[in-house]
Amino acid sequence: MGLLVVGSIALDSVITPFGETADTLGGAAVFFAMAGAILHPVQVVGVVGSDFPEAHLQALGKRGVDLAGVERQPGESFRWKARYSYDLNSRETLETRLGVFANFHPRIPEKFRDAKFVFLGNIDPELQLSVLDQVFDPTGAGDAFAGGFMAHVARTGDLGFPNLRRAMVYGSAMGSLAVEAFGVQRLEQISLQEVRGRVKAFRDLVHFSLDGEEE
Repeated sequence: MGLLVVGSIALDSVITPFGETADTLGGAAVFFAMAGAILHPVQVVGVVGSDFPEAHLQALGKRGVDLAGVERQPGESFRWKARYSYDLNSRETLETRLGVFANFHPRIPEKFRDAKFVFLGNIDPELQLSVLDQVFDPTGAGDAFAGGFMAHVARTGDLGFPNLRRAMVYGSAMGSLAVEAFGVQRLEQISLQEVRGRVKAFRDLVHFSLDGEEE
């Protein structure tokens, strides 16, 4: 079953008390795709500028992400820069430059239009509606969670409540892996075996008995 994401593809610069990075691969569509592609093929629709490193797109391609819907337009790529606090729970946005993303109008390739599952990232609501009009069946850890969640559902095709609960665990596993490094660096490295190990750890972590009950 097709799994499509439409959203930002960005160059992120992040400053923390423990280190910093510049122009690393980021954006809602990227985090979703990197996380989801471990479990199920992902199709991406987005836009990058003429300055966007080809190596970043190749990193997505190596994960099996279909980039047929990614346009390269003249101009600067979407850039975001932020500083995180010591506990990493709060951040200050230092700079946002939309570049070509400011005039982004999603065009869904013909081969993507039968997608059964669609994730609409951080784009204008009117653009989100235009995406749904083109699909016949229609930001960090949160986007990675969404990628893991929806990829598990797309892979299994099961919308039953027990399977949606399992999908939430897969999403939580992907989100927890995403925050272990800058940008999508951790998601670039993980294997399906490692993801399943993290899912098992989540299961073991939340398995408990109430006071007075037998294990």
